[in-house]
Amino acid sequence: MQTGVRKSWIDQKRHISYDEEICYDVTFDQLDITPLLQRFESIGKPLNNEKLENLKLIKSENGKTYPTNALMILLGKFPHCTVKCARFKGTTMSVFTDKKEYGGDIFSILESTQSFVLNHINLKGEVKGLYRTDTYEIPVPALRESIINALVHRNYVNQGRDIKVGIYDDIVNIVSPGGLPHSITMEDVFNGRSEARNRVIAHVFKELGLIEQWGSGINRIIGACLEQGLQTPRIAEQNDFFDIEFYRPRPITDDYDRLADDKSSDSVGKPSEKTSVVSNYDRLRPITTDYDRLSFEIKRILLYLLDNEKISRKNAVELLGVRETKTKEVLNEMLDKKLIVRKGQGRSTFYTIARKEGEK
Repeated sequence: MQTGVRKSWIDQKRHISYDEEICYDVTFDQLDITPLLQRFESIGKPLNNEKLENLKLIKSENGKTYPTNALMILLGKFPHCTVKCARFKGTTMSVFTDKKEYGGDIFSILESTQSFVLNHINLKGEVKGLYRTDTYEIPVPALRESIINALVHRNYVNQGRDIKVGIYDDIVNIVSPGGLPHSITMEDVFNGRSEARNRVIAHVFKELGLIEQWGSGINRIIGACLEQGLQTPRIAEQNDFFDIEFYRPRPITDDYDRLADDKSSDSVGKPSEKTSVVSNYDRLRPITTDYDRLSFEIKRILLYLLDNEKISRKNAVELLGVRETKTKEVLNEMLDKKLIVRKGQGRSTFYTIARKEGEK
């Protein structure tokens, strides 16, 4: 018997995705596709058999119509089409305070998983003028994009694994089975290149407007976090899993929440032994007092410079994933704002952070 990883690799070589294959376990007329029908009807795209065939959700053979694996996955008919969520106490998996396992159709799983995460992270209220704005500590679009990424791109061939979402005091971790397709690397991903492992499922999500543009998801996740002043999420492929870690603004504990909310207590305040996770805002504060008005591109270059000391225009193009003309505009704006200085000439030109007077 072929292992899940080997079968997935063989299918890639044959240019066949697992979700395109016919599932002979049931015939199409035995399935209730109401969840899928409702999703398409909600956006004014009614489904019929012709549309289902065009989407490669059903195929006919020997006078019978069968679902493809994609339709079975979308409807949650395979036992491994689940997401396991847990809220852990502290920063390890030793003790959990809440856990849920979500099954059913893929759209219900998406909504339930997102709700679980939002129920276990902090919501900050801020009054601006006459209006109050509520903001989650981690941007909802970034969380949703990450969950969609896990559901659409996970390896469904290996039926012994599932998606896991862990919420800790310091991070929110989303892990999905299956590394990247063999034809792309993590560098490709950060540069906006994409290759769908599950082409049919990805196409359905695109049709429904749940995926905006191929290859843009990871950079949207990073951008949303940077715009909110958070650390850049850790995004990595390891041991045939795809791993996204969102850094929470500060470690959260039940004791801290209780003290912070108890306005009448003499001990109100942050316990001295608790330490904050350093946010991008804190890292960039010594460089600029205008953090909120900086564009995502400028913040990303500054954070890169903090870690690497210098950057060339070519490096900046690769980092931002935009055209050279746009990169040049960003660098010139940073020069005008005296955030960076240009050094060298011609092809040897590079940029460094502008040091304030008196700094070495």
